[in-house]
Amino acid sequence: MQGSYEKITTSENMPAMIRYVDASALKESSWQLNQDIPAHWHRSIEISLVMQGSVELWVQKQRQIIHENEFIFVNSGFMHQLSAAENTLPSVLIVIISYEFIKKIVPNIDDLFFDLSISQQGKDRLLAIYEAFRQYCQDSKPYDEIVIHGYLYEIIGILMKYYCIGKQENGWNVQKQKLHPHKILGYIEEHYNEELNLNKMAAMCNMSNEYFCRLFSQRFGVSFKSYLENYRLYKAYSDIINTNLSIQQIALKHGFSNVKSLISRFKKLYGTTPYQYRKINK
Repeated sequence: MQGSYEKITTSENMPAMIRYVDASALKESSWQLNQDIPAHWHRSIEISLVMQGSVELWVQKQRQIIHENEFIFVNSGFMHQLSAAENTLPSVLIVIISYEFIKKIVPNIDDLFFDLSISQQGKDRLLAIYEAFRQYCQDSKPYDEIVIHGYLYEIIGILMKYYCIGKQENGWNVQKQKLHPHKILGYIEEHYNEELNLNKMAAMCNMSNEYFCRLFSQRFGVSFKSYLENYRLYKAYSDIINTNLSIQQIALKHGFSNVKSLISRFKKLYGTTPYQYRKINK
């Protein structure tokens, strides 16, 4: 599973992305669950609800089928991919809570791991909250954001009370491995368009190239090289669609060694060249 970083856009008044995607909205939504949502990751925590039908979820190479009234949960920094389960057209209430928002409430969030399978406690309350979210998405009213803000605090409280386990308990001995996920991914985010390579990343972590590659692949479910190339493509995509920059200019702007490298990676993912894709979609 190859993937890219997804930046979640929120605001101070609404520190989460909340979107209800039902069958009638699928054709106009960028979250088309009748097609694959490509593998991606974000620092934020995703806790979405399947409201109708079923979805297929891949998290770190592990496949799950999530059914109606079950939650899709993805821990911070985990590579994941989502699509409709076979012969279904699901409705999903997507909720992605800002990492920065959670970090202010739970400063040690980077040392924690959540697993919704360990308990049924709190699920009924979560379902009630998500019904309020659905109504907000379909018919928002003045001051609803204040109420939603309170619900987000409550969700974090429920996660901490019923579903929180230590990373070491889940085989995540981060200190021993010396691989700090947010430090690594944050560094790539800031320096992806520079001459960033395996030697530099391994040296930054005081590891051999081989050891760094093995840990990176274990942690994120994709090789460092593939991850970096996909992240560069993710950043280039916006310029391909939204600007008149030449494909060569875009390639150099986003760290590709040459325009052929960008075209090859883009065609592999989208099935056409950036130029052809731009003509169709711009």
